[in-house]
Amino acid sequence: MQFYLVSNFGTIVRILSGIGLSVFFGIFAFFVVQSIYVLSGGSWGYWPKPIVIIAWFYLPGLFGSLGSFLPIWIYSEYSIMYKAIAIIIVIIFVTLVSYFTFNLTLNKYEGLDYWLRYGMIKDMANTIVWMAIISSNIVSLFLLGVIFLYQNNFKKN
Repeated sequence: MQFYLVSNFGTIVRILSGIGLSVFFGIFAFFVVQSIYVLSGGSWGYWPKPIVIIAWFYLPGLFGSLGSFLPIWIYSEYSIMYKAIAIIIVIIFVTLVSYFTFNLTLNKYEGLDYWLRYGMIKDMANTIVWMAIISSNIVSLFLLGVIFLYQNNFKKN
């Protein structure tokens, strides 16, 4: 039996660097969003609601997930089809996790009026960024396992 995914030091380094880069990119993206917030006067109250939601809640999570699939998927030995499918699945999953985390966190502040709830924006954004980073790493590791099982058990030579 021939194994397609060789467990070697390079694979382990690629997975660990993906996890580390995702944390770095998530923190960096959140820092950029907070800097823009401060430079724009410290209030998102006059900005349109979709821009606030995308800038604070989806962008840092998606940028953080970039760190996980950049070394794990783009620099891997898999075919382009596997890479494209894995990256699309990770992006869709991170977007869904960000959406549900945003709504669940926002519902915690249900009694507050709209922009006062967004006064809690830093706490909400922190929660969403970390959930997106964790979910992108979990999904990437799960997909690595699925591809490993597929290539070793279901692919005909």
